[in-house]
Amino acid sequence: TKSKLLFFPLIMITAYLPGLFIKGYWGIPIVYMATLASTVRWVYMSEITNKLYDSKYRATAISTMSMLVNLVTVVLLFASGIIIPLGGTGLMYSILGLLTIVTVVPLYIKVKKHFPQI
Repeated sequence: TKSKLLFFPLIMITAYLPGLFIKGYWGIPIVYMATLASTVRWVYMSEITNKLYDSKYRATAISTMSMLVNLVTVVLLFASGIIIPLGGTGLMYSILGLLTIVTVVPLYIKVKKHFPQI
């Protein structure tokens, strides 16, 4: 699971960060990787929740995580409505890559440190 957990931020950075430089059909694999990262997130998170929470709290934990992810999505969609007209979709993808480096990577390090069983 440790290597799987590391795979998630790496695929997000690989998918999003070069967005500003990707043009034309080269964007197809990037969009695929972004979709893969979104799907993989739930696969790994359900595995982690199964390890960390008792069954009576698990549904609440998963619902809370889902709500927080959706809240972040709403904020990012609002921001993309401002950013995309100014710099295009590539700029938004690159900003998502930078946000991944600034938020997801430190969270990965913190989770790995506080929950060594994961």
